[in-house]
Amino acid sequence: MVKTNLKTMRTFRLALLGLMSVWTSVALAQITGKVTDASTGGPLPGASVYLDGNSSGVSTGPDGRFTLNASASGTVVVSFVGYEKAMLAAKADMGTIALEPTALGLGAASIIANVVDVAIARETPVAVSTISPSEIALKTGNQEFPEIMNRTPGVYATKQGGGYGDSRISLRGFDQRNTSFLINGQPVNDMENGWVYWSNWQGLTDVASGIQIQRGLGASRLAVPSVGGTVSIFTKAAQMEQGGSVSETIGNDGYAKTSVSYSTGKNDNGWASSFLLSKWAGDGYVYNTAGEGWTYFGAIGYEPEGSKHAMNLSLLGAGQWHHQRDVWVSIRDYEYFGGEGIDQRWNSNGGTLNGEEFNMRRNFYNKPLATFNWDWQITENLALNTSVYGSAGRGGGTGPRGRNYDVLPYQQDLYSFLYENMTDVYATDSLGEYILDDEGNQIVIGETIDEEENALHQSYRNDDNTLNYDAIVDANVSGAGAGYNINDTIGFDSPYAGQLIGSNSYREEGVYRSGMVRRASMNSHNWIGAISNLEYSTENLRASVGIDLRNYKGYHYRALNHLMGFDAYYSGGNANNAGAPYLDSYEDDEGNEIPFWSTQSGTIIDAESTIEARPFANTGLNGPKLDYFNIGIVKWAGLNGLVEYSQGDDLTAVLQAGISNQSYQRIDYFDQPGNSVSDVASLPGGYVKAGANYNLSESMNVFVNAGMISRQPNFDAVFPNYANNINDELENEEITSLELGYGYTAESFDVNVNAYATTWGNRFFTTGVPLANGNDGTAQFSGINVQHNGVEVEANYYPLDGLRLSGMLSLGDWRYATNFEAEIFDENQQATGETATLYTEGAKVGDAAQTVANFGADYRINSMFSLDLGARYVDGLYADYNAISGSFLSPDNSGALQLPSYSLVDLGATARFELFGTNGSFRVNVNNLFDTVYIAESNTNIHAAEDATEDQLWNGIDKTNYVWFGFGRTWNASLKFNF
Repeated sequence: MVKTNLKTMRTFRLALLGLMSVWTSVALAQITGKVTDASTGGPLPGASVYLDGNSSGVSTGPDGRFTLNASASGTVVVSFVGYEKAMLAAKADMGTIALEPTALGLGAASIIANVVDVAIARETPVAVSTISPSEIALKTGNQEFPEIMNRTPGVYATKQGGGYGDSRISLRGFDQRNTSFLINGQPVNDMENGWVYWSNWQGLTDVASGIQIQRGLGASRLAVPSVGGTVSIFTKAAQMEQGGSVSETIGNDGYAKTSVSYSTGKNDNGWASSFLLSKWAGDGYVYNTAGEGWTYFGAIGYEPEGSKHAMNLSLLGAGQWHHQRDVWVSIRDYEYFGGEGIDQRWNSNGGTLNGEEFNMRRNFYNKPLATFNWDWQITENLALNTSVYGSAGRGGGTGPRGRNYDVLPYQQDLYSFLYENMTDVYATDSLGEYILDDEGNQIVIGETIDEEENALHQSYRNDDNTLNYDAIVDANVSGAGAGYNINDTIGFDSPYAGQLIGSNSYREEGVYRSGMVRRASMNSHNWIGAISNLEYSTENLRASVGIDLRNYKGYHYRALNHLMGFDAYYSGGNANNAGAPYLDSYEDDEGNEIPFWSTQSGTIIDAESTIEARPFANTGLNGPKLDYFNIGIVKWAGLNGLVEYSQGDDLTAVLQAGISNQSYQRIDYFDQPGNSVSDVASLPGGYVKAGANYNLSESMNVFVNAGMISRQPNFDAVFPNYANNINDELENEEITSLELGYGYTAESFDVNVNAYATTWGNRFFTTGVPLANGNDGTAQFSGINVQHNGVEVEANYYPLDGLRLSGMLSLGDWRYATNFEAEIFDENQQATGETATLYTEGAKVGDAAQTVANFGADYRINSMFSLDLGARYVDGLYADYNAISGSFLSPDNSGALQLPSYSLVDLGATARFELFGTNGSFRVNVNNLFDTVYIAESNTNIHAAEDATEDQLWNGIDKTNYVWFGFGRTWNASLKFNF
């Protein structure tokens, strides 16, 4: 036995020595080289270098040099945003690898639209940061897609309420409505309100092959709302190499995602295709925010050898549903309902129904985006690049309709809603009679807690204070009683006799008006567009002219999703229909005619006419509506031009200009009797911007850019108060911007510094104000403007092979420029002679951090293992507030509420390996490593009182403020095989 053990030990030692020998040989094998721009000869820092078949590799340093720890065999692949990909036989010394610039050359994506405007380092005069596809794939995990951009200057992204896809992002203090987002050069900001719904783009993590963040005016030739900047997201196209991958990701709170992709490679006839399908599901970090979804992507490319034509057809979509936390939570509620300390997961509107998770707030959407790109190299100097796209978004969000006042808090936190409801106490005499004042009114002498009201509210809660939706169903059923012969009410025979009927607009003779159902507010749309640029280029000159056409039709209505125990629901709200009751019908997904009854002001909806709150299902576009139904039509036509002059490798000067016309029309089928179709409002706009970059040496460059944008208002400003009357006070917003920049690149160090000054002005606000006679008036403030100034620094340092240290600093000073005065009008819109003043001078802009610093360390230990760490510091974060709120009508207002600063640390590790002839990788991310508790946003601007006690404050902030706390520690791990 001893001999056997000794023999076993010797065998083990020999095997271990052999393994160490192989490990050492692998670790010591290196491939080195330098990547440059073929047109300028300058280095390309940040280019991706990897062996074919293994997408994990290294990035070039500031001087363009790289060291790849791998044996010199196979094929080395080199790619960089804005350049053609290079594939070369591996050898120990690769020498200089010169990449040819194109409008776009992203990783494995070879065929994609040249309409995309990509900034090139040391050439394009804009402040820009680029995020590589490997960084997206490795570090995003189960985080929200916009959060990957938090490492770049000027960006502040949060999860908001915390449901999957409910995140948002600001750039230089401007929210998503004032920042342009492009996917493969196509605008995706909502054409009515400018917002970006990231739940529609959950699949970008799987298919993104690069992100370029152009801060400020940017380099885009589209007349888009680039106040804060332009974020260009590039997706994969048809890949040239055959192969595929399978990956599995798991994470905190039951998160799991499976992805499969495959590419045919380019055949002899020039055809190539790529496909991806993934499914994710999870319980959600925030309580009662479960969700699931599918991502689908396909691309077919055609580029025969020697042809002047390249084409690519792609389809991208991400159908999903997820529960939400849309009810803002007070700090007191996070603390009280969390048990011990702050519980960031608390959700006031989540609960259970029939023993399963249920939430009145559920988002569901499917937005497939189809794109056809055609690039035609007409001559050596002349090219026509065209992109045609279309999207048919279907979905919306659910919410309560009916007895919300007894179930969910309104303008108060949950604690006071459940335990502190107050009832007035009136003065009485010795006989118990009420004492009246001179006008005959009862005299209020105090308040007392209303135990009966508290008990009612608590009856709809489970023991853990989540909502008991079974109790709501029981209340609906018992309230509707034994049913009701609704025929007597609507005046004609219907199939609803004796059924349990709920209603929002009728309560007589048994119809139960105090019930609650789950409605769905739908925001569907059809959107088609085309972008085309004709470009002429020589050695020193590039000139282009292009068009940008868009046609958008948005459908806004409410449908019924869940009857909550009723047999049917009688809904009013259709003021346009003044005719007799009638039997209507709609066609379901299977072509069946489904009847429903309507009266002159309402609709009766039963179970057959409800919709499902999930993607890929009937959204009720052709079915019965309730509450409102209107359509918004927005059309856009833009013409743009560019002239760029370059003087050798030293100077690049650019002049861009564009004009556009945006038209608006509103159709209302419910709320505008006699004026259901509005007139068409047409507003012109445009931009002009110019800049120059000068390379002082091979190491240093400077740039300057300036511009002006005249931007049309959003749809709601054209048709205020949900009416079909065009706003007579319409004016374009005016944006001016100036930026200076400096860059330095050395052998192991690079830094970019830029300073900016942006003025966003000529905005129009309306607010109610009290008049001297005690009545209410209206003040219309025009010419409102804010000033955003700042400095941004981004640097990388390579102290030794395999180690990259990165740093970022954003210092902003964003505030209202002056006070603003306006004349006050009475209820008849007649001037009163009184004026109101907004005392906003110097008030800080809220909802985005004005000081952000980030430090990162990425260390490749060897060809198999790497570690990375990121640390982020946030300060200068102020509450989101409305400048026209009552507090700013007073000269002694307290200004914006500053929230506590915070620091976060993220940690990640990657292992690469070979198994059964395939390359694989394993990745682990831990976000908020130290489980820091911090406020990411505040919806209120309540300053702490001078005499506030410690129990009333959290880190100096009044606990009655409604806030979103950021997530605590989260994690994800992924395993991927390439074949």
